[in-house]
Amino acid sequence: MSGFPLITAHSGCEGTCPNTIESIMAAIRSGADIVEIDVRATKDNIAILAHDESVDHPRYGKRLLCELAYSELGRLNPPLIRLDESLEIIRSSNRIANLDLKEDAVTIPVLKAIGSNALSDYVIFSGCEWKKAFFIAEQRKGLRVLLNTEEEMLLKCGYQNYPGFIEKSYRDAVGSACCGINISYEACFDELADYMNVRCLPVCVYTVDQPDLMRKYAYMGVYSITTNRVQMLSDLKRNNFHTALA
Repeated sequence: MSGFPLITAHSGCEGTCPNTIESIMAAIRSGADIVEIDVRATKDNIAILAHDESVDHPRYGKRLLCELAYSELGRLNPPLIRLDESLEIIRSSNRIANLDLKEDAVTIPVLKAIGSNALSDYVIFSGCEWKKAFFIAEQRKGLRVLLNTEEEMLLKCGYQNYPGFIEKSYRDAVGSACCGINISYEACFDELADYMNVRCLPVCVYTVDQPDLMRKYAYMGVYSITTNRVQMLSDLKRNNFHTALA
């Protein structure tokens, strides 16, 4: 292991409510390098932090977020946070925001929010299959995008075709100008990590909450580990660092 992976805080880490200022601050305090937030768009194309596509509105009942203007969301509890507001907090703490794009329609509002605030250096995109990744690359050169691997290929064909899955993931990532791949830890084995590492393509795994699995993927040489238990992974990183110096 040449170095400990970056720590990515899953939205809602440390038992906080996901996609809130509280969750972002908990990630930062617990030692995260990267803060994951889920992003959707309102009817008037405002990028907001939200995982689910609908909300229970006190006035309108259950409605899709894309059917509501941002001005109509003020009565929700907890309130939905604008993306630009959250990015300012993350930037001021010198962290990186992992923007998990939950729908295709949010891509343009996100690009607008980033461009208007000169925040490109503080974001990385996830939730992108190769077509969405390629679209982002065409819209704005130099943005960092992680390719979400097509793990349904493994469900359909079985793990006997794992080498084909590895090669396709690499080709899709390179072909869509991605800076790395994003893969669930259950689908990430040594063969994939070795293949990508030799080709200088970072591997990011999600969502790892058990200490034995944290150690496993750290020693596998992945670039980043996403976790809900940021403090635990931070402690493991610190202990590993001191052990290496001893």
